[in-house]
Amino acid sequence: MRRFLVPLVLVALLAAACGDDDSETSADPTATPTATVATNGDGSRSALVVTDARYRRAGEGLGAAYLVITNTGDEAGRLSAAASGAAGEVQLHETVTDDDGLMGMVEVPEGFEIPGGGELILEPGGKHLMLIDLAADAGGQITIELVIDGDTIAVPFAFSEELSAMPGHDGGQSMEGGSMDDGSMEDASMEDGQ
Repeated sequence: MRRFLVPLVLVALLAAACGDDDSETSADPTATPTATVATNGDGSRSALVVTDARYRRAGEGLGAAYLVITNTGDEAGRLSAAASGAAGEVQLHETVTDDDGLMGMVEVPEGFEIPGGGELILEPGGKHLMLIDLAADAGGQITIELVIDGDTIAVPFAFSEELSAMPGHDGGQSMEGGSMDDGSMEDASMEDGQ
């Protein structure tokens, strides 16, 4: 498996070089990084563009991470796994509603498709990365390694104070019931407005 490190310094330098002389630049350390990630070393697919990579705390030892992956090629890709040195485990989760209208999170071990010519959006209340055993000192930028089509891509995620202020584990609802004793949240459910 090849490892790609996202060249953020180069991206930042190129962005600064392409900017207007009259434009103001921001040195905001919480600004969300944008990176272009190439996959399929044989050039069979165009670049994937990762934007809006951010994470939040979602309770003691828990966090959730969100991003947008835009696939500029025609061929679909798949985000199949993730890992981070800042968390003991990173799981791919999706918030679902059952027949009784209760919301809950389920692990999605098969991962998420990145449609050709489309986007994969990980967002609060939908698909997201669940950070389990998130380090207590995590609070700045962390790196999450995404496995896309067998390639491991290191992506920096900015900490979001705004998202961390939201209730619930996946950004909008509070958890009731369920347990994480087995490392999954398939039995957990949430009720609106709590």
